[in-house]
Amino acid sequence: MRFFILIVVLFYACFATAFQFENLNSIEQDDNKNFYLSSHDGVYRYDGQHFVALSAVTSLPRGLVRDIEYNQNTLFTLYASGDIWRTDLHTLQSEKMTAIAATKIALTNTSLLTLATDQVKQIDLSTNVISTVYNGAGKVLDIDAFGSDAYLMTKEGVFLIQNEAVTTIEAGEIQSGDIAATPHGVVYFANEKLSYYSTIQQHVISNTEIKNADNIIFAAPYFIYFTENEHVHELTLADLKVTRRSINPTKKNYSELFADSNNRIWGIGLNKFEPVEVGLKSTSITLGSKYNVIESVDGAMWLGTTKGLYKKVGQSYTAIDWVNEKVSPSNYEVTAMQHFKSGIALGTSVGAFYVDTHSNTVTKLHNDYVINFAVDHNTLNIATNDSGVINVDENLKVTVNKRIKSLMTTLEVLDVNVSGQSTYIASEHGLLHVKTDNWSEVTLDIDTLVTDSYVLNSTLFAATYGMGLWRKAEAGEWEQLSSPHFIKELVQFNNNLYLATNNGVHILENGADYTKLITGTEAEAFTIGSLKALGDRLYASSADHIFELTTAKSVELFAPKLTSVTVNGVTSFDVTNFETNNSSIDVTISDYNFVGDNNNTFEFKLNNGEWQTLLAPGIQLQNLKAGTYNAVFRIENQGRYSAETKLEFKVLTLWYTSPAAVSAYIAAAILLVLAVFAFCYFWVQSFHKVYRKNQQRFQREELSDAVLKVHEAKALCGGDATMVTEGLVRLDDALAKLDPIARDQAALGKERLTVAIDMLHVHCSYQSDMELNFDVSLGDAKLDRQLEKDIYSVLYHSVNNALKHSQAEHLKVNINKYVDHILVCIEDDGKGMSLYSRLHFGVGIYSIKQIAKTYKASLQISSSKTGTKVTMLFPFTDSRRPTKEEIRRDVMARMD
Repeated sequence: MRFFILIVVLFYACFATAFQFENLNSIEQDDNKNFYLSSHDGVYRYDGQHFVALSAVTSLPRGLVRDIEYNQNTLFTLYASGDIWRTDLHTLQSEKMTAIAATKIALTNTSLLTLATDQVKQIDLSTNVISTVYNGAGKVLDIDAFGSDAYLMTKEGVFLIQNEAVTTIEAGEIQSGDIAATPHGVVYFANEKLSYYSTIQQHVISNTEIKNADNIIFAAPYFIYFTENEHVHELTLADLKVTRRSINPTKKNYSELFADSNNRIWGIGLNKFEPVEVGLKSTSITLGSKYNVIESVDGAMWLGTTKGLYKKVGQSYTAIDWVNEKVSPSNYEVTAMQHFKSGIALGTSVGAFYVDTHSNTVTKLHNDYVINFAVDHNTLNIATNDSGVINVDENLKVTVNKRIKSLMTTLEVLDVNVSGQSTYIASEHGLLHVKTDNWSEVTLDIDTLVTDSYVLNSTLFAATYGMGLWRKAEAGEWEQLSSPHFIKELVQFNNNLYLATNNGVHILENGADYTKLITGTEAEAFTIGSLKALGDRLYASSADHIFELTTAKSVELFAPKLTSVTVNGVTSFDVTNFETNNSSIDVTISDYNFVGDNNNTFEFKLNNGEWQTLLAPGIQLQNLKAGTYNAVFRIENQGRYSAETKLEFKVLTLWYTSPAAVSAYIAAAILLVLAVFAFCYFWVQSFHKVYRKNQQRFQREELSDAVLKVHEAKALCGGDATMVTEGLVRLDDALAKLDPIARDQAALGKERLTVAIDMLHVHCSYQSDMELNFDVSLGDAKLDRQLEKDIYSVLYHSVNNALKHSQAEHLKVNINKYVDHILVCIEDDGKGMSLYSRLHFGVGIYSIKQIAKTYKASLQISSSKTGTKVTMLFPFTDSRRPTKEEIRRDVMARMD
């Protein structure tokens, strides 16, 4: 299998630089995380690696775009001309819906609303029927929609559009403002206050402290972002309280904000598109606690502090009094939290407790200081400060693990980790490994405190307080990794290990030999229980902040995604297995890394071949032969490899290249050759026939004319001398006409063959200067008269052709008699016969061939640049030789 792979140099973009198009004013994101940007030159799709103009792959026109909206794999585009187009991003089919004067569009589940200067129209998505839903006296300022509801701001107030009915939310004169729809209401800024209207509560709350708010957007689950001059602020939806100010690191003027599927906030400028918040997303904690541990309980975040237990409500923290009062009447430290049964295991400085959130009851499990928890099936393992490992079953029965206690040299346990048949106990004397068959060993015996352990991909990791991170592969030896020295906790998330240290959170990527600091956490200290994976997000709590680590630059190597495939000049964004009869295929891929630079390298192989490094995120396969192909892609990053992405496609055999077609071609070629040969043969034969007819007619005409002249000569010869002279002239003319006829027919006349040959020899010597050599050896054989005529005819025509056409210097004639045949050979040293001469339909060659057919004689005509040779072998029987019958009778007579 041979194929040619051409690496396609594709366009890369970095967010810190300006794009090659202007007037960016709107942005949308589809379900596959692709961005769509409106510009002065149409709509572009961006997948993190490639910009693709939709006008290049659909019938969507180019031109200035004012707004775009996306819903259910369909993109709606409003042009400055007023044209509204709908594009199916699955089939890449575009159609013009209508032309209408509008500056902005908003999309509900069933309709598209258009905003003009003084009216709002609605286009039904199923019928394209246009209706007017607002046509008031006040100027229309803004419009937005979410789900089935749309919201409208005019100079007369703020309105809810629901099922084509318009309801007033707030009436009053508005000069300018901004509006943003949410899942259950609308946030709007008007008359120097920010307000939120809830469709569930049908109530409006306001924040009058906010004097300027533009580009308002909603971000799940409950955040609102807006711009104030060159700053971007964050607030909570429930109370409209600002939680973070100036989250953008540098001042920027944005014309629009956008929240992507990961709730990352983006800013759009005239010719820029960039993430607003470059660092980690964080919220402040102002409780004055020395450290904090976190857990998600019934959808809310619980915060364990050195001052008791708190619950996050909005962006503030409220003490959970019903728990705090039952745990301790005074302040206590929360050291650990862990889900157990249907409640929460609460570790504190005054003991271990079980909190039932359904019945609001608190049960004390143990009195000792709790350092950590671990759950193994239905058993809660408590790592304590003075009592070793305490076990709690599902009935909340508490027992001291005496077996582990007997194996330990200290009762201070920092962590319990259960993995399969093994239990790992971290303490100040190393890491104890205990199996279910009572076998145990101190697997890591070092002179420092072991704080935590974790088994990941059959590799055991141990965190120490003073000697960093250690690793031991299965059946291998311990090795110390490059890491911070003082580690308090290990947490696994997305197949990577996260380390809580005194100097930030670090990550050990899967397969790496060193850890990396997560930028933004370096100034914070983290403790046991401060790292927690809550759903699909990883959080880290310090004394003053809670960081969302999933907003950090991705370190997990996810499989690349196929973003487009081009076959037969047609591009598709929906990349699946396919069949084609084209030998050239273009494929683009992406890692969907939209933020900052990375060290990802794309690799590719075809049909179990060798991995090849791609210089750009795309390939072009050319000269593919018929067959099934498996294209495999992956990402490499500093020795690590992502999962593979596969694309299977089949190149079909073209009907005109199939084996049957090739056989048909061969058969057709053979038939064509045969047809041409037959045509040429019959063509030549037809000319021979025409020539013979013409020749015969000529001879008849000449012969008649010669006879007439003979009669005239005879009549004239009976007169005087003048008439006799005229008669002789007429005889001479008759002779001139008879001579060619006789010669063309090679007539022997009444002469014997030998005499005629001698006369021909003499005649040739007069006509040509070439050297003649006639060798005739017939002996005294008596030849049949017809045989003599035919031999003479062959000789005459051959010699005549040589004299006329060969330009030879020598001519040799041999006629020899053998026992049963006569050999006639005429040979010259001339220029030979041309192709035209070989196909020529002259009477000479024709006569020779006809004679050969009559006698079934062997005829050979060979010609080259050195001369021509004609050889014919006549069969011969001597008429004087007795026949077999005569011999038989003679023998019988003698016997008598």
